[in-house]
Amino acid sequence: MPLFSRDLSLSESLSKCNPKEFFKLNIAGDYPYCEGKSLQLVEERIASQESYGYLGFLIGYAYMFGMQDLHFQNMFLLKNIPVVLDVEVVFSDLVLPSETQILPFKDTLFEKSGISSIFKKEQVYNKDAALIIIDGYLAICEVFNKKRKSILKILNSYQEIINEMPIRVIFRNTSDYKNNSYSDKNPLFTEEKIQLSRGDVPYFYKKMVGRDIFWLSGKNNWQKVCVPNYYESYSEKCGKDYSTLLDANKINEKTINGLMYLVRHLMPLDFNGRLISKYFKCKLDEREIEVFFKKNEYIVNRVRPKNV
Repeated sequence: MPLFSRDLSLSESLSKCNPKEFFKLNIAGDYPYCEGKSLQLVEERIASQESYGYLGFLIGYAYMFGMQDLHFQNMFLLKNIPVVLDVEVVFSDLVLPSETQILPFKDTLFEKSGISSIFKKEQVYNKDAALIIIDGYLAICEVFNKKRKSILKILNSYQEIINEMPIRVIFRNTSDYKNNSYSDKNPLFTEEKIQLSRGDVPYFYKKMVGRDIFWLSGKNNWQKVCVPNYYESYSEKCGKDYSTLLDANKINEKTINGLMYLVRHLMPLDFNGRLISKYFKCKLDEREIEVFFKKNEYIVNRVRPKNV
């Protein structure tokens, strides 16, 4: 009955970090190819405990801030730490951490997900690596839980800038446009067709305030998009007010949902398809979470104070 131990220095260092420095972590500065630098091939990289821990940190960071489109072209390893670049999609109301695309999600298989630019598949999907990744994930969740008000205070100090910031809305993957991968249920809509006819990859954005989505109809001429009904529910999840995403209950809910997802998808299976680790236990802040596995189902005691 293995106990999930919180013995990495990562947890302590993140929980003590200055909130202002918090926003600078894991964000790439210059695009690495601009200066002609060559990135180390995945096959040549040596996976370290630090790399796994910071991967978990980045998954939690992106998940809480609603960052998306972090596929293999938007992630790389810098001095043993996973970093991201070209972040255009933020403040989305995500249900699962895989929606960031750091991990495989729907049509984004492992080879196209962000994690594939850092590790080979067998380096991630094993018990030892999974525990360290999950530890990093829980460490950053503690930061959000403990320093939520400080994070909001910093964001609020830049609210005027954030309110005018264009947040990209991606209705389809670029490969869908390239391969003409459309269906009768979600055909191309007018604004997509016009941009494709110009030889452009369709681009749309919205602002955090308001529900309207815009597209470039001509030179410096941004117009509102008439979003088709088959994308209405998706567009409603994009560019949400960050204060709702960083609500205390929301953070707690996502912490648990993300933990369940990572345990369920990273922990190895035995030959019968059952999770090898039948029992998983961790401490989060002043609460204790227990996860019991029975065949392919899990039972969760979500929140239990220490003194109970």
